[in-house]
Amino acid sequence: MFLVRLHSSRLPYPRLASINARLIGLLSLICILSLLLANCTPHTVNENRTPLVDSSPTYSLPVAEDPQKQTKYWWEEFNDPLLSGLITRTLSDNFTLKQANERIRQAQAVSKQSTAQLYPQVTGDLSGTSIWTNDGEQTERYLAQVELSWEADLWNRLSSRSKAAFLEAQASRDDLEAIALILS
Repeated sequence: MFLVRLHSSRLPYPRLASINARLIGLLSLICILSLLLANCTPHTVNENRTPLVDSSPTYSLPVAEDPQKQTKYWWEEFNDPLLSGLITRTLSDNFTLKQANERIRQAQAVSKQSTAQLYPQVTGDLSGTSIWTNDGEQTERYLAQVELSWEADLWNRLSSRSKAAFLEAQASRDDLEAIALILS
């Protein structure tokens, strides 16, 4: 907080100068406190949001009357073994798809690793030493240690990290499907 000093010899009303200085100090204190209180409000995320646009059933894909006749891939509709063989070979030999597969495995591993941080961690250590002295005597020492640690997730930092890693793995899976669709 800063102080404003006004010289009473220059002003015709010295009492007004002290009131002005108090008012300026009080206003600056109110501004600083309101800024501090405004910064302490937590941000909340609305998990149950509704879409902005309602989807109409006219935009959905038609459903086959017989699910047995519906094929899994679009190229199987043509019943062309040459086309099916070419696309199958393209999808199996493509390095971009192999990279996307590895990215999925990596994202799944990160997801498992971040989920593991939510649970208690137990570590252990066993060791043994054997020491010979100059007198020819042997002393043996054995040591066993067990350590248990757990981080309390008070502000949902760990669970948010775990959820983000899970969603990242899902996004990697979707990327793989998009790449396969582009290549087919």
